[in-house]
Amino acid sequence: MARRRPSIFTLARRLLSLISKPTKEEFKLISRMVLIGFGILGAYGSIISFMALALAGAGIKIRLTMTHLAYIFACIIVCLIIAYSYFRRRTRRR
Repeated sequence: MARRRPSIFTLARRLLSLISKPTKEEFKLISRMVLIGFGILGAYGSIISFMALALAGAGIKIRLTMTHLAYIFACIIVCLIIAYSYFRRRTRRR
């Protein structure tokens, strides 16, 4: 006989019972990762804007489809995951 799926409230209560307040070190690491992520995304956006401006000034028009944007977004996410795992591994060695 199949078991009933727990309600969203039961799942939320279980999750809240498992989480705890991060330590100072964890908070610093999370904050650093968020700032690095924002910096990477901001730099990436600035580079794309600069390239678009330069190409528009040269009279070259490039049309990006949603597929291209999805690939770019996927690359950014992969880079962030790699950076996260690198910093996490680096902090464990100390």
